[in-house]
Amino acid sequence: MNYKLTEMLKDAEKFVDHHEWVIHWNPVQIYGTALGFSPALSKVRHQYWKERLPFIDNIAGIQENWDDGGQTPKGRRNEVNAVTFSPDGKTLASCSDNTTIRLWDPKTGACHQTLEGHTDWVKAVAFSPNGKTLASASKDKTIRLWDTITGTCQQTLKGHTGCIGTVVFSPDGKTLASGSNDTTIRLWDLEIGTCQQTLNGHTDWVRTVVFSPDGMVLASGSDDGTIRLWDPLTGMCQQTLEHVYGVTAVAVSPDGKRLASALIFDETIRLWDLETGECEQMLRVSGEISTLVFYRDGQCLETNRGLLSLEFDASSGYGPAEPAETGALFVGRDWITWDGKRLLWIRWYRTKCVAVYGHTVVLGDEAGQVVFIRFSFPE
Repeated sequence: MNYKLTEMLKDAEKFVDHHEWVIHWNPVQIYGTALGFSPALSKVRHQYWKERLPFIDNIAGIQENWDDGGQTPKGRRNEVNAVTFSPDGKTLASCSDNTTIRLWDPKTGACHQTLEGHTDWVKAVAFSPNGKTLASASKDKTIRLWDTITGTCQQTLKGHTGCIGTVVFSPDGKTLASGSNDTTIRLWDLEIGTCQQTLNGHTDWVRTVVFSPDGMVLASGSDDGTIRLWDPLTGMCQQTLEHVYGVTAVAVSPDGKRLASALIFDETIRLWDLETGECEQMLRVSGEISTLVFYRDGQCLETNRGLLSLEFDASSGYGPAEPAETGALFVGRDWITWDGKRLLWIRWYRTKCVAVYGHTVVLGDEAGQVVFIRFSFPE
């Protein structure tokens, strides 16, 4: 038998074996999910790539070859813990259990820098408002500040006594807030590299911290089921909101009157009236939310999974979260959608973290892959 034909048949067998669920349950996705998530050197992928679904511009970051266990290798030693875009969308940062941070070109999916220095899992990364500095938080109990142009470590901040899982810059870029499983929040003066204040009050892991748009309020969410609002100048806790589950993301509205929160395992977003301390609205959402920002004067929420509308059924106070506008990508638990229309089925893909910017979706997985999916839509 012709050698090329034999190799094609072997590759086709692996293609069918790996994408059995896609072929059985969503045959149209053979030209979407199956082709797109096959290894870069797959002969089937190469042969039929021109036949892919028309809205797929490019998919980069997939491993080159099939492995014995299928597309995604087993094990979590390289698990990607977070992916985030720079403010201008021109760089993506990822961090992993392999102790490194990587900086990527979202257009090509190419890694242009690997930042090394941490000695344990890197749990979170955050860009400064001007995009020139990247903060990384690690299980090694340190925060590192990196120059995003040169890749050099500018500062190492020490003080936490446990794993640090969240970092955020103040709007003016002069202060960094961090949260840890030591139950504390620390505020760092970045000009001198010292801890200004340690905020105590939570009784479990602090999963998220965020400044209000004017920088006058710091909100924190914890596994203890509470959200706390702090004055970052005095370090005083001004308000505590009670939850049932641990909190993965919080955001304060531009006018300071509302707060949004997302909960671990719950797949809801809750909206709070800060004057009364009452939860006034709940939105169902597909997939875990790790970042929240009020957008368009508080009419929408920008999340790591895409843009969501705050419109809901006022009679019930509990409604589904929908894409916010025409041309909105959203990454749900099972599907990537556009204007609510299903594009790519990702139910089987072991996604750990997600980021969306414009027409680009980035997926970080349990095996260390960072996959860039660029969509193209008619004007």
